[in-house]
Amino acid sequence: MDKQQWAIQRMNERKILQMYPEIKRQSGIYGYFRIDIKTGERCFYVGQAVDLIARLAGHLMGYKRKNASHIDKSLYVHGFTSGANNTDEWWAKILAYAPKSELDALEQKYINLFLEKYEKCYNITGGGQVDKAEDVGKRLNTKLKSYANGKNNGYEKARAEIANLFEKYLTFDVRKNNKLSQRAKEKFEKFLKGSENET
Repeated sequence: MDKQQWAIQRMNERKILQMYPEIKRQSGIYGYFRIDIKTGERCFYVGQAVDLIARLAGHLMGYKRKNASHIDKSLYVHGFTSGANNTDEWWAKILAYAPKSELDALEQKYINLFLEKYEKCYNITGGGQVDKAEDVGKRLNTKLKSYANGKNNGYEKARAEIANLFEKYLTFDVRKNNKLSQRAKEKFEKFLKGSENET
């Protein structure tokens, strides 16, 4: 972190403490919450931190990173406020103070708890410092409505619509009769059948 980033981080930590003076610089579990004013969906994100103040502050400038998470981007787009309200803004709550050794299990517990109560989850995994790819794979059949699942669902919906249009109204052919064109045709046919998901 360079000097400018460090200064922004410190400024954001002061902002967090002004908005939430009860927060302690300890390890624990935190949550972000908001209600989408367009859809009425109740949204949440649960995270863990060894320093809760620093972590909450880090989310406020996380959108500037190249690999910014969608929760950081959403905080930037929708804003951040102190306490529950009827606007579209996110607000934070400390869910539990706990030693570092208990954070993984607690994070998973709170994600599962809020999955039962809220319509939209911004967590990509089920929580804890686990293998993300394996965890996402296990949770694809749950009600976890993460960004990745939404993207895959959108892809599948678009594929089905295109396949339907070709089945009812359209035909396709290759421009040149060569091996490359034939492979492209086969690839497109697999796409229409749903056997080639390119996400």
